[in-house]
Amino acid sequence: MKTWALALAVCAGQAWADAPCGGVKLNAGAVELGAPPAPASALTAGDTACGKALAAALKGTGGIRSVTVAVRMSDADRSGGGGIAVAKAWAALLASEGIPAARISPVAPLLPAGEKPSVRFAYTEQKSARPVAAVVSSAGEVKTGPDAAGLKPSSTGTKLVPFDHVQTGTGGGARIAIADGSALEIKPDTLLRLGSIELNAQLKRSVRVDLLRGNMNVVASKGGEGSLFEVGTPLGLAGVRGTTFRIGTEGESMRLETLEGAVALKGPGGEVLVGAGQGAVLGADGTPSAPSVLPAVVEGLAPRRGPVGAAGLSWRAVPGAAGYVVEFARDAEFVREPRRERADGTSLPASAVPEGTSWWRVSAQDARGFSGPTSKVYRVTR
Repeated sequence: MKTWALALAVCAGQAWADAPCGGVKLNAGAVELGAPPAPASALTAGDTACGKALAAALKGTGGIRSVTVAVRMSDADRSGGGGIAVAKAWAALLASEGIPAARISPVAPLLPAGEKPSVRFAYTEQKSARPVAAVVSSAGEVKTGPDAAGLKPSSTGTKLVPFDHVQTGTGGGARIAIADGSALEIKPDTLLRLGSIELNAQLKRSVRVDLLRGNMNVVASKGGEGSLFEVGTPLGLAGVRGTTFRIGTEGESMRLETLEGAVALKGPGGEVLVGAGQGAVLGADGTPSAPSVLPAVVEGLAPRRGPVGAAGLSWRAVPGAAGYVVEFARDAEFVREPRRERADGTSLPASAVPEGTSWWRVSAQDARGFSGPTSKVYRVTR
């Protein structure tokens, strides 16, 4: 069923073409504008009227879960982050008109050949409350809910539906199982949003997860032919097909480390394929770095189990390592009471090991900040 909406009051007899944007039409996820606005470095009065009209139309449906602002510009105009800056300006306008900012995704895709630069919009609606994921383990502060501004405390067993948010606090963590068999290991101080998650009997799947801030590890299951698994951030997109990788946002950059399979790292400034054992960074201008080799896996030496002696923990050196990251937790999945320690050498004093029973693993980190695969997981007591 098509929904038509005009956002601002239109005087009797006013022509459709005189309405903001030339008229706003919402049609099954597509926003059709009679006169799509052209990208500009600063929003005009006409752009503001158009944004108000669109926001009112979207709010009028009562079931909007996400909005995408896509600014298509020439490569020359998009360089230096110009495209994403315009998209963010439109996103801020919609947010000021009552569309939750956490539901708006500004992007700057490539301009198709023969197409004029424009600002386009799309949206998704909440059509089903059928659970598509669940919190299978959690520790510390974990909150979930449909709106980032009103999340409620959650725990193991909580069911999640499309466009739900998951947030972890300092020292918190969670593991999310998705219906397609994939898993998300959410680190502390992280906020993510489940997007559309669809499966069919032929195992063809479409999964979208938006990492709004923080870090997580992803184990994406293999889907059928034509399957899609994407992780978006405010800076770019990681598209995968059956792989294990780490992804995180750090200020104005996005970091990707692929442990298995391959991941396409995409931004307004280009795309690179990051294979197993490689890492890459997407900068503030949306341009991905060339993939580089991750440090090798670390072998833990002592203790691998049992009491931690006076010598503490030790491991074998990895060529080219600038340091090492040692992770601790109260469970082997590293969800309960996660903690990280950095070491310049190949040992960690006993005083840095948590008291009681804990699990530990270690990874090498190079001078660029990329971490290699972790060691095996060891269980010790102190």
